[in-house]
Amino acid sequence: MRLSLDRAPESAGTADLALRALRLGRSPRTPPTARVGELADTVALLHVLDALRRLPAVDGSVARLVARASKPGEEVLLDTLRAYLEHAGDGARAAAALGVPTSTFRYRKQKAEKLCGIDLEDPDARLLAHLQLRLLALDAADRR
Repeated sequence: MRLSLDRAPESAGTADLALRALRLGRSPRTPPTARVGELADTVALLHVLDALRRLPAVDGSVARLVARASKPGEEVLLDTLRAYLEHAGDGARAAAALGVPTSTFRYRKQKAEKLCGIDLEDPDARLLAHLQLRLLALDAADRR
């Protein structure tokens, strides 16, 4: 078999995509190494997030919370919203993931909701917030 570098750019692109997917995937079942095909759902999410990145910025609830989270002591609000969404609204699991009592988590969640104006009962608001938070996480991972 004759080796060729003709497909090297495609191979490098695929490897980069797999690496980005591994960095974004936070499930305990995310393997330490994998091929793009084994990370299909995360790769699809990356494509969605990359498409969102090309759209004009929206000054929505997450943007308001990001601005607010830059103030001392309020950075935990962003983590609180992220944990709530990542644990499908299960406050006890989200609190445990953050290492805080459930009552503290509930207080922070209510404060985040009030400050950013998000309606967590609205599935569209939850979806948009979750995508925006994932995009922030992707941007942070890409900067590392």
